Parts: sequence; C-alpha cells; structure tokens
Amino acid sequence: MAAVALTSLVATSASSWAQTDPLTGKPYVTIATDQRYQNPWYYIKDLKDLVVIDKFKYDLPAGAAKNVDAVRALIAASDALGMLRQNAYVGATHNVLGGQTNQWTYFANGTMNGEPASIRVDVDYKVGAARMGSDLAPGIRMQVERDAKRKMDGMHVNSSSCVDCKDVIVASGDLSWDESKPGVFKQAGKTSAAERLLQIYMMPPAAVLLGDKAADTIKIGDKGGLRELTIPVPQYKSELKATLNAKGEIVHTEMTVDGKLHSADFSEYQNDLMDYHVMFPHKIVQKVNGNTVADLTVSGHNTGRYMVWPVPKELKK
Repeated sequence: MAAVALTSLVATSASSWAQTDPLTGKPYVTIATDQRYQNPWYYIKDLKDLVVIDKFKYDLPAGAAKNVDAVRALIAASDALGMLRQNAYVGATHNVLGGQTNQWTYFANGTMNGEPASIRVDVDYKVGAARMGSDLAPGIRMQVERDAKRKMDGMHVNSSSCVDCKDVIVASGDLSWDESKPGVFKQAGKTSAAERLLQIYMMPPAAVLLGDKAADTIKIGDKGGLRELTIPVPQYKSELKATLNAKGEIVHTEMTVDGKLHSADFSEYQNDLMDYHVMFPHKIVQKVNGNTVADLTVSGHNTGRYMVWPVPKELKK
C-alpha cells in the first residue's frame, strides 16, 4: 500500500496532542502505568519534528532525513510487507514503519534439521512494556510437530494426537523455557533465549523494525543489481544484511553471529489469512554456514494477534 501524503495536521496544537487521548479524553501517562495513554510517538517529541521523505511524513529518528536513499529502501520494504501504516494514535498525522505489525503467527510444513516437521510460530517483537515504544524486546513460541508417519496441516499443530513428538519452545527477553503445551511450563530451556530468538531476527519483519529504529545509520548498497540494506543489530553485536527485489520484497537476509553465517531466503509472498494485506513469504529456506537447517512452506500467516508471554513461576527470581 502506498503511504498517504499528509498535507495538513488537525487544527489542535501539537502540545495538546501530547496531553490528551482524543478517543477518551484521558491524559497520557507513562507506559509503566498504562500502555494506552502513553506518548504516541516513537522518536519525535512534537509533531513539528516529523521526518519528511519525498513529501511524506514519518516518525523516524531525526537523522533519517539525511540518509534518504537507505530510508527509501527501508520504506519500500515496509510497504511491500504491508507494515507501512498511518499512526494509530492521535489522528492520521504521519506514517510509521511496523508500528501496528509487530506480532506475527505463521504455520508451515517442511523439514527442520533434515526431519519432516509441521510448525506453528508465534512472534511478538515488542513484548510487554516495549510494545508501544521504539525498543525491541521479542518473544517466540514455536510448536514443532515431528511426526514423519503422518502428514498434517500445520494450522492444526495444536490439535495433533501425536505422542512424544512435539516440542514447544519459548523465549522472551533473556529467558528461555519449554512447555508441555502452550502456556504450561515443562522445563527451563536447554538452549539460550538469544539462540532461540536469533531466527526471528532473520525474518523480513525484523529488518523493518530494526531498520526503523536505526533509520539514521542504516546503509544502502548493491548486490547483484538489487538493493541491499545493512542494518545494525546490537542485540547480537552484528549487522543484518537484507536484499530487496524490484518490488521491495526482502528475498534474502544474512548475519554473522559468534563466527557463524546465518542466512535465509524468502519467496512467494502472500496476503495474510485475515486479508489485511500484510504480506509474508510462503517459502522459507534457512541456512547456517551454507548448510540448510530448515526448508519450509508456509500454509498461512496472521499479524496483530493478541499474545501473552507470562514468565513461568519456576523461572522468576
């Protein structure tokens, strides 16, 4: 969807916007008190601080205005994914990249580590208090069905009768754990949260959300005639490289972490199950040092799902 040029602002002054939610008349308060009534902007302090790129207004770090070519590519990627939207708070005054599309669910079948598998993956890139802000604090819940004897629609992974062949792995923030079924604690994770979350940092939505936060420092280059964005990923002390095709779709990502090259190839972008025009690749191939670790065909995806990530009592300090 194309961004909407915003030629005028609502008559109310910028200062009053920051004080009152027009939907309820209640004042905004800090995010720790109530997410709904927080400051509605990620990077700016006042509507006059909006960044203008090609006549369109965006809530981006101020330096983005001096990094136009790279930001144009980031906007194209966001648009191709359906993550380019007008702001959800205090009127349609500007555009945001990924502000309403930080939660994803997808269902897939294929192979993982050489074994047939059906999976359901729930992702929230901004769990809890970070959800309405600019920081990323992701969580993942992956249900992996390893039943080689029976082909199963990945969308029904929750209802399988398979015994002892299902993993439910979870990570949120710096904690990881396994569940016997979604929401039921089984044991502390045998792999770290960073390791479990790495795969979602390789996915196309992460490139937009990471790039949005660093729009003043991302870089643009050429890779075989295609645009390639280089985006800082401080969580892994690395950089994510994201290759865009002519449509702006992210077709390849790669990042080196702890001496290993993680990469992913994406194709066959399709609309979401709710027909919100939020796109996601329906073919995903993931590799580590060139060796395929997952080859998946996505059967459906959604965004904007309500998700909860309660820390199990067994892990609370």
